[in-house]
Amino acid sequence: MEVLILSKTTLSGSNVFVGGMVLESKENIRLLNPDGWHPYLDTEYQIGQIWDIDFQTVESLRAPHNEDVIVKSQSYIHSIDNLSVFILSSGVRIWRGSMDHLFDSRMLWAEAGAVYIAELQRN
Repeated sequence: MEVLILSKTTLSGSNVFVGGMVLESKENIRLLNPDGWHPYLDTEYQIGQIWDIDFQTVESLRAPHNEDVIVKSQSYIHSIDNLSVFILSSGVRIWRGSMDHLFDSRMLWAEAGAVYIAELQRN
């Protein structure tokens, strides 16, 4: 499937989160190596590239990372020249408004600055 790389975030250590969007379905995915771990810092994936990726969903997904997929094979196709124009014209829903209202207003910030989603309180 054709996947557009949308994000690449450094983790502690030598790995990165790589997020993408399946162009046909507009599904968001997060790419994991065949061993189930995050790609290394020197991964070939770059923001704005389109890759043909064969992947499978992780068997035991753990919220909030329901988008994790294991990459079985990949091949580079090409890069997008103007990523913002491409995204805006792709038909993807774009959130407009305060981040405070995302995720049912359950976004919280840890002391160290990390953002996380609080579990839904059950009454």
